[in-house]
Amino acid sequence: GKDNFSSKTREEKAKDGIYTALKAYKELQSLNCLSQALGGFNEALLMHHQTLELPINDPLAFDDYRPFTQNEVAQSIGSSRKIAPSPLNDFNPIRSGRLRVTHLRLVDTFGQVKDLPIEAIATTVKMTVPESKNLVYLPPRLSQPARINFRWLAAEEQLAEMNAHSQTHPICGWLVPNYFGRSIMIYDAQGKPLGAVNPNAHWETPPGQKYSDIVEAIENPHLRKMAAYLSNTGRSNANFLNNFINALESALDNCEPATTQENQSTALMMGRPIALVRAALNIELQGLAAVNHDWSVLRSDMNAHRREHDNFTQVKFPVRLGEYRQLNDGLIGYWIENQEGSYGEKFYAPQADTNDSANIDAYLDRNPINFYQNIDEKPQIFSILVDVQGVVHATAGILPSKAISIPPDQYKQALQDIEVTFLTAPILSERDKVNLPLSPQQGYDWHWISKKDDAFWDEALSTQPILNRITFLEQSSNDDPNSLWEYLLQNQWLKAIDAQRASIVPKDQRSIAELGDPYSGSDEEIERIFDVCSEYIHPASTEPVFGGKNQLREGWIKLSKTEPNN
Repeated sequence: GKDNFSSKTREEKAKDGIYTALKAYKELQSLNCLSQALGGFNEALLMHHQTLELPINDPLAFDDYRPFTQNEVAQSIGSSRKIAPSPLNDFNPIRSGRLRVTHLRLVDTFGQVKDLPIEAIATTVKMTVPESKNLVYLPPRLSQPARINFRWLAAEEQLAEMNAHSQTHPICGWLVPNYFGRSIMIYDAQGKPLGAVNPNAHWETPPGQKYSDIVEAIENPHLRKMAAYLSNTGRSNANFLNNFINALESALDNCEPATTQENQSTALMMGRPIALVRAALNIELQGLAAVNHDWSVLRSDMNAHRREHDNFTQVKFPVRLGEYRQLNDGLIGYWIENQEGSYGEKFYAPQADTNDSANIDAYLDRNPINFYQNIDEKPQIFSILVDVQGVVHATAGILPSKAISIPPDQYKQALQDIEVTFLTAPILSERDKVNLPLSPQQGYDWHWISKKDDAFWDEALSTQPILNRITFLEQSSNDDPNSLWEYLLQNQWLKAIDAQRASIVPKDQRSIAELGDPYSGSDEEIERIFDVCSEYIHPASTEPVFGGKNQLREGWIKLSKTEPNN
């Protein structure tokens, strides 16, 4: 403790958070502080001085003109009548430099005054001027009130901002990187799987689904654009996808939002879903740009029918998105969209440490990662990959940082519905059975998905057997197996999953214990078909099976929420 601090210099102590906190706590025990805003300083930089003026009124106006004066003019002027031009001041719409206090007087409520010494001024570390006790460093700032206007855009629109309406959510879709298979799974905004970009940067449909095998079938235009970008459309760099996955992994390692443990879901058990969102950013002044009030400038403006502001609105300021290793910052990376809405050449990953791709800028490769924006420019549009449980910071040196987040009601349900599927092969199992060592998950079902042929998929659950309609029709000896299938559904021996599959209902839950006419006596055959032909994930046995009954299988494992009617 004390010995460690005593060996440090003043600058080292100032940078030590623990030392600063302890020192501040000690000083505050006996320090009586008085704070006061430096009123009128920014007005002086904009060639104004504070004064009281007469209210807006025209007592000699005709009745027809008084509403114009008292309403329109007075409302337009607002509180501006508290300041007046100072033509002899210098115009400094962007201020920077050093401040010297030449005189300081304390006045109490009774009008008593006390002049205070100003030989030494205490400032923060960043505002300290080296080798000077009475100067204060002022970093660059806009003298006029302004803000960073950073807003989410609605997922289904091009430039419309998100608002409180539930249909204007910002999430265009989701992606989940598969670090082992070196692929990226793509989902729509509701968590429905659409496909994946495989290690060869080609688009493929999710296992067990019959969705289109082309990227152009994705409904959301912004998600479709990102999937096309990742699936090597128009790209020559074969290693880009692998480097892109590395950037996502590195960024997620440096990000740990505080609400991660509060939003557990299936997807979070297997990986951290990343949302694709869009945002717009610009620098916005409060009101019109301040103008130069110099007499000669005013004379020139009257002749030119314009107002001069020295083009300070054309000055470009550096802005950055994300904060490196700030755990609550969820920005993973972003593209800057051009005027046509296409992605730029670079993917910026400010949370990633480093990357080998020339098309990816990581923090340690390019520090800082800035873009530039002036006041007059239109908003820049970004396609952003974000961990929705964190916030996204926009920082400019001239204005306070802006942080935006996505409301939990916009993503909680999607996180719960996302199903992550992994290729699993080879599996050594008993013939015609799927034996897997799977731990039970309350509220979730394990699925085993395998391809039967080019047109059909087989799917097995760990909780109940599934029977394929085509297999049943082939195995049944009944003259009308289609009618028998419908009969079993009506009497709850089977429960339909879709048009081609049904789950087998346990015996104690069926509406009738034995089949009636015209299927009396078929119970034993039906149970045999159920036992032999149903797909079911059986627990893995530790006992070896000999005699040629083993089988090598390959397929996909999926964990999804248990259906309410199952």
